[in-house]
Amino acid sequence: MPIRFPRAATAGATISALALTLAACSSPAPEAERDPSAEPAARHVHGLALDESSGLLHIATHEGLFTAELPADEASIAQPVAFGDYTGDAMGFLRLGERLLISGHPGSDGGAPNVGVLESDLSGERWSGLSLEGDVDFHAMVAGGDSASSALIAGLDSATGQVFVSPDGGSSWQQGTRLDARSLAWNSEATELFATTAEGLQVSTDDGSDFTLVEGAPPLVLLANSPVGSAEWRIAGIDADGVLQLSTDGRIWTARGQVPFLPEAVGVGEAGAVVIADSTQVMRTTDDGATWVQVAAF
Repeated sequence: MPIRFPRAATAGATISALALTLAACSSPAPEAERDPSAEPAARHVHGLALDESSGLLHIATHEGLFTAELPADEASIAQPVAFGDYTGDAMGFLRLGERLLISGHPGSDGGAPNVGVLESDLSGERWSGLSLEGDVDFHAMVAGGDSASSALIAGLDSATGQVFVSPDGGSSWQQGTRLDARSLAWNSEATELFATTAEGLQVSTDDGSDFTLVEGAPPLVLLANSPVGSAEWRIAGIDADGVLQLSTDGRIWTARGQVPFLPEAVGVGEAGAVVIADSTQVMRTTDDGATWVQVAAF
């Protein structure tokens, strides 16, 4: 039986309440509080990257990155395993072609409270500072465009609410406006950047310099767009009533199936599958929300 989210008096109030529920967390727990022998667990999930061609799922969490191999049948459930050597709080996470980018807070090794943007290859074994070290803590990072080499990346800084856009893979950034937003997504050409706010879905047509409300859009809380280079672009949104909303351009939305739980993150694969996650599980739909299957559990 689908679980419906509680309704509020107004859509804006509902979005505000959910934004607080889904809001970012503080720094990771001290090493002394962790049990190294415990099974992998996540106190919060911040991002998902689904590679449908390989069946690999990257999961960005409060405790670093995890991966899970999608089960071959619906009767099996994968257990995520720790991935790479970054154990900090991966607040913003993005797979861009053969690169992984993260932003957030450092792990037990310490360092600047905001890591800026770090990058690694797909092994995740070695992370290096790419840009903005000590300056930003992106709680959202998304990419749009025709290819990984020409993509635009957008980031949302948690401390200031500043929108940043990079035209060169994250090496340099231009600052946009300040916006009290929760989630971001690009259209396929990276000419329009969408953001969920308490006032409703907003869009920028000038790389984050200015945003305006999208007339008639549902009260969306979470957003995710297809990986750069996908043959068919789609943007997935979770609205304030827990309904999966889908769009090809961010302007016109279609309400689809109900999500089975309140997600902390949503992701879209290159073939159009949608995944959602909280701190206990990941579920996937390949039929636009008509059915959901658990594919991983912490």
